[in-house]
Amino acid sequence: MGAAFLPKSSGGRAAAFRSFGRWSMMIRQKFGNPESVDKMKAIARRTFYSFAIMGASDVSAQWMTTGKIEEPDWDRTFIFAAAGSVCMLPLNGLWAFIVEPRLPGRKWWLTKLATEMVTLTPIYFASLIGFNAWGRYPNADHTLQRIMEDWPLLYRDALIVIPICQTVNYLIIAPHLRNFFHGCCSFLWNVYVSWYVSMPHDQREADVIAEKQARKRGDDSPYHIYNLPPEPRRLVTDGRRTDISHRESLSWNAKW
Repeated sequence: MGAAFLPKSSGGRAAAFRSFGRWSMMIRQKFGNPESVDKMKAIARRTFYSFAIMGASDVSAQWMTTGKIEEPDWDRTFIFAAAGSVCMLPLNGLWAFIVEPRLPGRKWWLTKLATEMVTLTPIYFASLIGFNAWGRYPNADHTLQRIMEDWPLLYRDALIVIPICQTVNYLIIAPHLRNFFHGCCSFLWNVYVSWYVSMPHDQREADVIAEKQARKRGDDSPYHIYNLPPEPRRLVTDGRRTDISHRESLSWNAKW
């Protein structure tokens, strides 16, 4: 039985290696030509530019939120930039190897814009929100909640902003300035995107900090989220004013 099994296994492995070799040859023939190599280099450059632009956008969003220039949260910046660049990588590949070869030139700009907004953009924003949420708080339920709550409004705003920028870029901006114009629009747009997708996580982290501070003060009541001051309160009982603690003032049995 073992002798009968070994040749079959060896033959199966040989067939697998031959199949892998054929697939490798097809990939080399498809992507090994100079044109494909140039496209892959362009995709790598765009991915790097996306990382840099989205990182700068997140830092700017943090500065605008706090109202002062201070040391930003670099972890938040890296998570947002990495999520954006990772999500842009397959989209850039689809655009370079599928969309642009089939719809070349400026005359197809409206078709390409519609294709981008209907197919690529919703997938991109859902992936961006999901990756960013998982990076900030790795929990499946939380990530799904953020996608369900944040995606509709963000996609609605994208349907307004992106077509305007792309229309101006295709019809008005000179060809040698289009990449620069696209980069400027992407920076400004991602300042808003960073603020929008980070706002729930910042609020959650602020609530966690407030809860820890409340517990440190000895306030374990369900009202700690209101961040009430810990000064003594006065309780009116039978016409007399009695000093009580902050914790006692939050009791269900307190009568003001």
